[in-house]
Amino acid sequence: MFNKIVNFLASTKLALVLLTVIFLSSVVGVLLPRAIGKEAVFASLWFNFLLVLLIVNIVFCITKRTSVLRLSQTGTTIFHVGLVLLFVGVVYDQLFYFEGAIRLTEGETLNCGERASWDRIKMGSFFRISKLNELGPLYFHKLHVAYREEGKYRGEAVELAVGEDVQQGRRRIIYTPHPLKYNGFEFYRDKNDGFSPLFVLRDMKGKVLYGAYAPLQSIPQKDGTYLYRSGRASAPGSFGFPQDPELPRVFNLQTTYYPDKMKHMTGKVSFQIWKALPDGNSSEELYNGKAAFGERVRAGDYTLSMDEVRYWTNINVTYRPGLGLIFGSFWIAFGGLILNVILKTATRARKESVVTSPNSEGISS
Repeated sequence: MFNKIVNFLASTKLALVLLTVIFLSSVVGVLLPRAIGKEAVFASLWFNFLLVLLIVNIVFCITKRTSVLRLSQTGTTIFHVGLVLLFVGVVYDQLFYFEGAIRLTEGETLNCGERASWDRIKMGSFFRISKLNELGPLYFHKLHVAYREEGKYRGEAVELAVGEDVQQGRRRIIYTPHPLKYNGFEFYRDKNDGFSPLFVLRDMKGKVLYGAYAPLQSIPQKDGTYLYRSGRASAPGSFGFPQDPELPRVFNLQTTYYPDKMKHMTGKVSFQIWKALPDGNSSEELYNGKAAFGERVRAGDYTLSMDEVRYWTNINVTYRPGLGLIFGSFWIAFGGLILNVILKTATRARKESVVTSPNSEGISS
């Protein structure tokens, strides 16, 4: 029974079946939308199980068919070892990877260890969400619209602090394609950013009751400009205000910001305000119109105004633990191929010299 299992795991037929299934699955994964293909195929347990089975098959094939101790087989052995490590790296990377997006407004700090801080999270089956605690706080200092480094124009850049950097006051600049690397994670600037106005709620006596920054969608227009509004990129929408879940919702607010082209971080805003019902739905409309920067508009028993504007940005965070092994194993396999060619060339040359030596002696005699 043991021999049958060994012969099965070392069989060429098993290798061909596995390679065929893996190839067809990869084609399906590539044809699907990127997010769906990654989750349904490449990061799935069944696909990575096939890769593990192929790794086992290659190892058994090496030990059964290759004389590891023979010098002439050294290149072949190294190539197969590199191939095994390559698949190990792929499996390890897909099962333990992490991808997330976190959105911040200038001056805002979010704790990476809290699930509520993230707009989007995707991770491998064996990634521990508690590992995000190693990142600690993430603080967004500033968005540089036209950043220059050592005299070179880098375009838009984001000034961040993460983890211990927040306490130490150390800031790091990231721009495309220059990420921030911290504790095995990489922070990339997303090209998607925009304006985040500060909306302030006051009572009729002018007392400030609540204020919050609300990031708006940046929607490109045909003329090359952008529209900044609440909702989704495909359609306008409202949000509850106040946004703090511990406070009762007063309004449902839909807004559009119109930047002043002459004066930085000012402009006008359109308010469409509805009275919020206890279940979060809207009832009567309280206000619908435009307001100048800092102008207070009356909505029921309150006033609402846009008192300040800051930038917001999206930061993409990735953790790919298997990439180093993948790239390293590629060079190991490539080195094995080169060594195999060298050894075969040397062996062929030696055999030719052995064959031609008797003829040479006969001629000289």
